[in-house]
Amino acid sequence: MKSSANYDFNQALFVPAGFPVFGDTPALGDFDGDGKDNPGIWRTSDGVWIIPRSSANYATFIFSQWGQPGDIPVPGSLTQR
Repeated sequence: MKSSANYDFNQALFVPAGFPVFGDTPALGDFDGDGKDNPGIWRTSDGVWIIPRSSANYATFIFSQWGQPGDIPVPGSLTQR
């Protein structure tokens, strides 16, 4: 729900969170450096991050092989603060 809409459920913004399958782990963080969180997923089975880019209005995705099966995701920002 958007803070700009006073968290009104009737004005919620629904965005895709990748292409989830059973066993995926939700991952939230500013992965594209625009100051907004990206609702992505960590695919535990093959170590892939799937993240819709807020900087592209959630229309494009980051697909990144970073890790290996069994890793525990620890989302963070790609920008140094």
